[in-house]
Amino acid sequence: MKVSAVIVILGLVGAASALPFGRPNYQNMTAPNPDEMGDNFEGDIKFAADQVISPHTGILDPYWRWEKIGNNPTIPYVFDSAFTATHRAVIVAGMATIQASTCVRFVPRTSERDYITIQSANSGCWSYVGRIRNAQILNLSIQAGCVTKGIATHELIHAVGFFHAQSDVNRDQYVRIKWENVMEGKEHNFEVYTNSYVTDYGEGYDYGSIMHYGPYAFSKNYMPTIEAIYNTGEIMGQRDTATHRAVIVSGMATIQASTCVRFVPRTTERDYITIQSANSGCWSYVGRIRNAQILNLSIQAGCVTKGIATHELIHAVGFFHAQSDVNRDQYVRIKWENVMEGKEHNFEVYTNSYF
Repeated sequence: MKVSAVIVILGLVGAASALPFGRPNYQNMTAPNPDEMGDNFEGDIKFAADQVISPHTGILDPYWRWEKIGNNPTIPYVFDSAFTATHRAVIVAGMATIQASTCVRFVPRTSERDYITIQSANSGCWSYVGRIRNAQILNLSIQAGCVTKGIATHELIHAVGFFHAQSDVNRDQYVRIKWENVMEGKEHNFEVYTNSYVTDYGEGYDYGSIMHYGPYAFSKNYMPTIEAIYNTGEIMGQRDTATHRAVIVSGMATIQASTCVRFVPRTTERDYITIQSANSGCWSYVGRIRNAQILNLSIQAGCVTKGIATHELIHAVGFFHAQSDVNRDQYVRIKWENVMEGKEHNFEVYTNSYF
C-alpha cells in the first residue's frame, strides 16, 4: 500500500507520516527495462550541447520548456514511416496517459518550428530532455522492444522536461545505490542532480514513478543496483501507468489552474489533509475541520482518477454538491419515487445561511 500523501491546503497543515521499514516489492523483476540499458546518459537521455556545457540549465530553466497555447504546454510531433498504425496507436496512448494527468498537450505538427520526430532507429529507447529547439528526436526502436505504452510514456515525459526519479537531490534518503553491483563505466548513470538543475516541484520521492529505474538497472552480476530504504509496496521500474500520486496531483493542478487555491506538501502546519486509501470509498470532509483530517480515495473502489480526486479535493477546499444549492429546484427535478429508501437526505437543499 502506498504511504499516505500529506497535503496542506491554503496554508493549513500537520504531522508527517512515517514510512514503514522493510524490503521493497520487486515482484521478481530481474530483467531491466529496455530504456535502462542503452549507451546514452542514464540509458535513455540525450543532451543538447548547451545543456551539457551549462551547469544551471534543465527543467528549472524556462529556456528548455515548451511553449504554451493558453495554459497548456504544447508539444508538436511527427512520426517517421517505420511505425505501423498499431505502433502509432500505442505511442499516442502514452501521450494520452500524460495528458490525462497533466496540462501538457501533444498535437500533430503543422508548421511549428520546434517539435519532436518520433523515429525507430536501431539505437534503443531514448529522448532529449525538454525542448532543445527545431526538430528533435525521440527514438523508440521497434527491434529493441521500445514500442510499449509504458516506455513511450517514459520517453515522452523526458521530452516534456523531466529526468529520472532516482536522480533527485534527496534520493539517498530513500534508496541505496549498490555500487558494487553496477557495471564498470556506468556509474555516471546514478548521479544526483543539484537543486540548481532540477526540482521535484514539492511532490516528494516516488518509488513507483514511471520515471524511476528498476532495481537491476546497469547490473553487472544480476544483483540489485538500487535498493529501497522503505517498503511502500510500490514497484520500482514499473512502466505500466502513471502512479496514484501523480493522478491525485493532477487533480490538484486542475483546481489550481482555475482558482487561487494552492496545495502544498505539509511541513509543520497544524491543519492539513491526509490523503489515504482505506477501503471505505471516495469521501472528504468539507472545508477545514482543524488538525489532521482525512480525504479518502480507495484504490480498490476505483476512486483514484483525476476526476474523482478533483471532486473530493474541492469538498476539502470547502464546497458542497452543486445540486444542494438553495435554487436547485429552479433547474432540476428530483424524482423522489426513484430514490433508494433511506437515501432521501442526500438530496437535501441547504439554506443561504449555510451554503
